[in-house]
Amino acid sequence: DELQKKNYDLIIIMMGTDKTGPTRLSESIKSVYPFLPVFLLLHNNRDAAFFKGSLNKSFDNVFVWNGQSQVFFAMIKMVLNNLMESE
Repeated sequence: DELQKKNYDLIIIMMGTDKTGPTRLSESIKSVYPFLPVFLLLHNNRDAAFFKGSLNKSFDNVFVWNGQSQVFFAMIKMVLNNLMESE
């Protein structure tokens, strides 16, 4: 609903205990907005192993957040780099 009300440049989905919900959400977003970057934010490296190899088209990238804010700067930088490359 929120995506229909306002334009977004990036969607960040944070995974909790449910590992399938974020994937379903991302797939539903991508079906309507295929060019909108959707990143998955994980709590720890162990969760990254679950998504390794199954990244498919659901997420544009997966990041692990260990409490440091630099991960958000890395996400923004990646989006900007992708925009510059597409021009």
